Amino acid sequence: MFRNQYKIFLILIFISSVFAGSLGKNHSAELLSRGRSVPMSFSNNNLVIAKTFSSLTPRAIDIYNVDDAGVLTKVRELNSPNPMPGDDFGFSLDISNNYLLVGSPGYNNGHGAAFLFKKINEVWEIDRVFTNPTSFENKGFPHKFGYSVALSDDYLSISSPFYNDGLVYVYSLNNSNLKNNSKPIHSIDVRNLGDVEGCYAEGSDKFGFGISTSFNNGKLLIGSLKDYVHLIEFNGGISSSSVIPNPIDHNHNEQHKSDDSNTTSDYHKFGESVYVGDKNLYVAALNYDNGKGKVFVYPFVRNSNNLNGNSWTNPYELQPNNISDNSHFGYKFSESNNEISISTFNQKTIYNFSLKNSESFEYNGEIVSDSPENYFGRSVLMTDDFLLAGDYYANQFHVYSNDKSNRTVSNSFSTASEIVSIKDKIECVNGFAGQFECNQIDLMSYMDKTEIGGSNSTSLNDIWGWTDPQTNKEYALVGMSNGTSFVDISNPENPIYLGRLPTQTNNSSWRDLKVYQNHVFIVSEASGHGMQVFDLTELRNISSPTTFSNTAYYSGFGNAHNIFINEDTGYAYAVGTQTCGPGGLHIVDISTPSIPSKAACVSDPNTGRNGTGYSHDVQCVVYNGPDSNYVGKEICFGSNETNVWIADLSTKSEDSSGAKTIGLGSYDNYYTHQGWLTEDHRYFIVNDELDENSNAYSNTRTLIWNVEDLSNPVVETTYLGPTPSIDHNNYIIGDKVFMSHYTSGLRVLDISNITSPTESAFFDVYPSNNSTSFNGTWSNYPFYPSGVIAVTGIDEGLFVVNPSGNVQGEAPTVTYTVPSEGSVTLTWELIGDSTTRVNIYRDIEEGFSPSSSNFLTSVDYPGIDFSDSNLDSNIFYYYKLAVEINGQEGPFSSEIKVKPILAPNQAPTVDVPSDVEFFEDTEFVLTLTGISYGGDVNPQNITITALADNTELFSEVNLLESGSNQLALIPNENKFGTSLITVTVKDDGGVLNGGIDSTSVSFNATVNPVNDPPSAFGSIGEFLIGSGEYIPGTDFRTLYITPENVADSIRFEWEPAQDVDGDDVQYRMIGYQGLEFLSMTNYTSDNFRTWALEDLIAQTDTVSVTEGSWNVIATDGQSFNVAAAVGGKLRVDGRQLIPDVLELKQSYPNPFTSFTTIEYDVPSDQNVVIKIFNIRGQIIRTLVDEDKSPGYYTVVWDGTNDTGDEVSSGVYFYQMYTPKNPNGGQFIKAKKMVKIR
Repeated sequence: MFRNQYKIFLILIFISSVFAGSLGKNHSAELLSRGRSVPMSFSNNNLVIAKTFSSLTPRAIDIYNVDDAGVLTKVRELNSPNPMPGDDFGFSLDISNNYLLVGSPGYNNGHGAAFLFKKINEVWEIDRVFTNPTSFENKGFPHKFGYSVALSDDYLSISSPFYNDGLVYVYSLNNSNLKNNSKPIHSIDVRNLGDVEGCYAEGSDKFGFGISTSFNNGKLLIGSLKDYVHLIEFNGGISSSSVIPNPIDHNHNEQHKSDDSNTTSDYHKFGESVYVGDKNLYVAALNYDNGKGKVFVYPFVRNSNNLNGNSWTNPYELQPNNISDNSHFGYKFSESNNEISISTFNQKTIYNFSLKNSESFEYNGEIVSDSPENYFGRSVLMTDDFLLAGDYYANQFHVYSNDKSNRTVSNSFSTASEIVSIKDKIECVNGFAGQFECNQIDLMSYMDKTEIGGSNSTSLNDIWGWTDPQTNKEYALVGMSNGTSFVDISNPENPIYLGRLPTQTNNSSWRDLKVYQNHVFIVSEASGHGMQVFDLTELRNISSPTTFSNTAYYSGFGNAHNIFINEDTGYAYAVGTQTCGPGGLHIVDISTPSIPSKAACVSDPNTGRNGTGYSHDVQCVVYNGPDSNYVGKEICFGSNETNVWIADLSTKSEDSSGAKTIGLGSYDNYYTHQGWLTEDHRYFIVNDELDENSNAYSNTRTLIWNVEDLSNPVVETTYLGPTPSIDHNNYIIGDKVFMSHYTSGLRVLDISNITSPTESAFFDVYPSNNSTSFNGTWSNYPFYPSGVIAVTGIDEGLFVVNPSGNVQGEAPTVTYTVPSEGSVTLTWELIGDSTTRVNIYRDIEEGFSPSSSNFLTSVDYPGIDFSDSNLDSNIFYYYKLAVEINGQEGPFSSEIKVKPILAPNQAPTVDVPSDVEFFEDTEFVLTLTGISYGGDVNPQNITITALADNTELFSEVNLLESGSNQLALIPNENKFGTSLITVTVKDDGGVLNGGIDSTSVSFNATVNPVNDPPSAFGSIGEFLIGSGEYIPGTDFRTLYITPENVADSIRFEWEPAQDVDGDDVQYRMIGYQGLEFLSMTNYTSDNFRTWALEDLIAQTDTVSVTEGSWNVIATDGQSFNVAAAVGGKLRVDGRQLIPDVLELKQSYPNPFTSFTTIEYDVPSDQNVVIKIFNIRGQIIRTLVDEDKSPGYYTVVWDGTNDTGDEVSSGVYFYQMYTPKNPNGGQFIKAKKMVKIR
């Protein structure tokens, strides 16, 4: 028998401090790729597991039925009600009885959503949609509402950990009263829980309250990124809360100092993983004891040995003896029948324990994977009958028996998503190339990371290129977390993976590479990595994927963040190493690539975050700019975290004495990341990686430095891009800057007018969103002679794109005929001029490489054909053609195989498809089989066409661009019925001498009707009936209720929705935040709702401004649609009505630095006194002491005492009292505020 419910909750650990390698720099852990973890949950024999994340396709959830023997049977794949790439549907999930809650934190450009499904008659149906209550705030920074979700018997919780310092919302699960269910009953804001250490941090150092949650037995446990854990207990509808103290900092601090060098709470990661079991709370400190990790267990029934009355102290502790450093024990938990399984993050081990009477634990052994990667166990779930364990990336799940003495694998399966790859060009038309947003850039091909030597666990990083000087073949050199991949992109529409050079030591998210004299030089942040050297000419004769080895190796440094090579001088510059500063320029002589040797060390301690001269990136050139003092010298332009650094490195020495700093550029920097010089050496174009992430700028900022005077670099132009994404790498060709902006892809900036640059083209490789996060593209390489550009997608793979109209980037399309025995005629299409020609190569060996030895001839433009005669009709000939423009040869055509023999054309073949049936408003893809050009000796080109006899149902039937043998059956909107589809396959062999060049087959396509939801509609606004006007405004609209208009009424209006099926449409208005009372409990056929202002103000108050928003749901009784909302907030301001009571409000901001504002209300004429006291009760300042008439007042305290001196930081109190209260008695009220520096 199965227990009623088992749950496992997703915690995507922010482990940048554990795994990052950049000195002084802390990348967001988003670099570890969101969505690689695989959440799963179990209840009532239903197992729910999310599929692997892909930013290119919507994510789905697999639902399995588990029988009494523990056999899993997949019964359904569940999709988002509104699927979109990168929506993170299934990032978090929880199932309880007949309810399934699914988080979708990537939805709505990263602001998030959550979906509640209910199982009715064995079918999972959408029950409610929860949208982010604060999505209208901080729009550029993703809140990730739905990052963690949890279900209990009566409630559900949804976290939004990246809104401010984090919010967790609690909703009622019971949907009998929709008014109370469509909005949270609790909003838990960590900033309102007292003076919590770590709140209000600047930039990307997020508190992350709600990063992990668990809900069971009426207890909601909430973790964070900063060692803070909060518990809410629900009992009979009443909730209470308490803090779970960090035991390491509390009574365990002294005890553990000896075995934990990190004694401050910032490093313990206490609470990044939490779990509520049947009898205990479990809280992990993942980074405790050099990253070994420890689990603290809090039984529900406590003894009396508590501190300060807190019942959640003196926990039991669990830490296996064989835990290694940086294993992070406690990453996941799962409990069943007094058994608990606890996993690690990096040790591929699951530890099992038995619970003894809530007082002790007995070790029950461990499960260890023999996988070469350390990701096993990051997903774990225990039931009464089996234990389910998987790796972090859904490659494989294993079902183990629950026999403690002999756990064996009974079943294995995968939830990995289908690989999405693209071959053949997709043009950028009307702003899109397929699903990718673009402008003036076409997609040539895309290869998934698993096709170029990676796995689901691999991430991509830097990219560089190499053009073989002998063959003119172009190669992409792709940096990956597990090594460097080599891809032949000579035919950009059909790239070929050649092999991989594995990482020198460990995997790392950071790898950088550059090329010199046909060798690639590779560095990484992996510990002890050094510099790998590989001879690229080894790629010339590769016929199958190969694992390569180093040609040479340099061990003069371990980790490095980047490398730059000055090809004019033969020096490589490794930056961000543990040497030369540390972090400055470690210079290596690579003039003989196979014998690298150290040349010098350079650093300037006036730069870098730690004052060590740390350089994040550098470009060194033989200077040829306008500053005549340095022409001909080797000048380096460094992006040194805090400054732009310009130095003369013509003389190199070990102790930096030969280097000379010429100039330092200062600005409002957040992280000076990388830059590139214009070709005239007048400007240095820089990206600052953390300004957008720190919310300092709403859109991407690019800084154009004028470096005409090397000693005085100044920012001449600041360019703000069209999206809020983070910028990463810039490269320049002529007057074009090729920029990698993480979530908004490759951007091309036209700097022909340097003072007013404009974006001329872009290709967005990350269609999910353009949010301020470290997802999407890492870098690009635009320097191929053909003009194509290679781009890396961190979690996706390799993109090859081509600026629209770049003819050099395209191979010619060639056809052939055999006009007579022993002759072949080649024909092609070409647009060119007098500088254009077509080069023809011929060989008798298949798969030949074009070279001077097999060059046949050239045909100058406008020639478009060539006849090759006197051939042997008994053998095959192989041809390749390439377009040459201005002496530069472009990519080669596909190889043409032909035997010069005449024979009647044989009919092409195609199998007869079976009849198909699907639903209205969906797409059916039919794969045609048996397609060939028949029994002809020579290969032929095949074309496929399809026609429908019912054009009212199908206007046209097209082939998918991604698959030439796949028909896309897309019925016209809201149409159903049956049509005969006729498919014709035609070859280009002709019909001479009785030849047959086409074959046709037919099948029936039936489209079944479905109910259509009401049409899309929008909210109109708020109409004041008395004045006959709508409330004006977009982002903020304010309804002022005054004594003059309080008798008026307001009408909330929305557009009527249409229903194509003819069903009656009804509406329900919903209010959010402070306007929740607007929510209707019943549906109405009217497209408006009217409120008397007197009733409206009765629901708020006359003391404060009430803020919120509203929306409308339309339904035809079966399906729903939501109105496009009125933008921004609606404020209800009734403060012009007389205050009801004396009131002193909380000051703001609080804490404050220089000043804070205090609001207070006076309902009648009386004397009011407001004074400031320090923590000792001493009067610091009298702010108010005067008679006041009825009204609303504010007073500002500037942080000074009565003598005008600034007071020190600390806690202060302000008190308001009325010595002569006309209503009798004396009003006294005080509040606390905090002054900080």
